[in-house]
Amino acid sequence: MIIREAFEVLKAAGCISNQRSFSREWLGRGASYFSSTLARATTRTPSITVLLTLYSRIRNHVEDGGIADLSHQQVLDRLAGQLWACIMDRVDQRT
Repeated sequence: MIIREAFEVLKAAGCISNQRSFSREWLGRGASYFSSTLARATTRTPSITVLLTLYSRIRNHVEDGGIADLSHQQVLDRLAGQLWACIMDRVDQRT
């Protein structure tokens, strides 16, 4: 699941410390959103809105120079690309 990968990448980059902050600050949802999504991974997928919010916040973070370590910046760029591909796949499924 792409948001699980995003959580791990952002945590490794020092951008977040826990699931609650990830849910609120990066997904734009309530504090328990990420943990409940993980618990229901077989039946619940993140909405396009959640994916777009996460994509936008990662891109803004990278563009604002929020990452000092170049390797973390590259990982976040790659993650943003993966998120965009997921978003486009979801849009294509709707048409």
